[in-house]
Amino acid sequence: MYISSGWSSRKTIRSKIQWLCMVPLMRILRWTIPPCHYETYQKYVTLTFVMCIFWIAVCSYLIAWMITILGNTLQVPDSVMGLTFIAAGMSIPETVSSVIVAGQGQGSMALSNSWGSSTFDILLCLGIPWLIKSTYFPNQLGVDGHYVQISSHGLEYSSFALLLILFLVYSILYFNKFKLDKKVRIYRVNMKNVTKPRVDS
Repeated sequence: MYISSGWSSRKTIRSKIQWLCMVPLMRILRWTIPPCHYETYQKYVTLTFVMCIFWIAVCSYLIAWMITILGNTLQVPDSVMGLTFIAAGMSIPETVSSVIVAGQGQGSMALSNSWGSSTFDILLCLGIPWLIKSTYFPNQLGVDGHYVQISSHGLEYSSFALLLILFLVYSILYFNKFKLDKKVRIYRVNMKNVTKPRVDS
């Protein structure tokens, strides 16, 4: 009944094709994640949270794997793919939420969201997997085997460019007395356009 009603509600061929592509994913999520918005399933809220984290991890792994395969096929370094496709794709939801919050008059919250998410990604989203890998899955037996090998050419240049961008952003905010106005927006957009080719090179 769910499939037939969903198919009949789509009027155009494009919407029907999109719906057919989404049906397997919707079915899997519906079967594996308890719907806690119903009172009957509210006691499974912990399981719902765990399953949501699990599927986020699965989707993140698939995205990283597909981007890696695409980069290897096109002979593009992993660092460039990460700084372009993955970074842009992951930043769109944060951008939308920040714009909505800023439109409600909570500018400090929008700014904290953009900077706090990056800090969280660097410290925890990278730190915890590296800790688990180096602690429980060493590259070789012995004390010297507990490390994570990063195989990315030009990573030091990318890191230096990103640190330079961070320094310039804080400098611009300082000289503008920490006010986010049109000048800061123009500076930051131009800064991204100028430094992006050098980071990707």
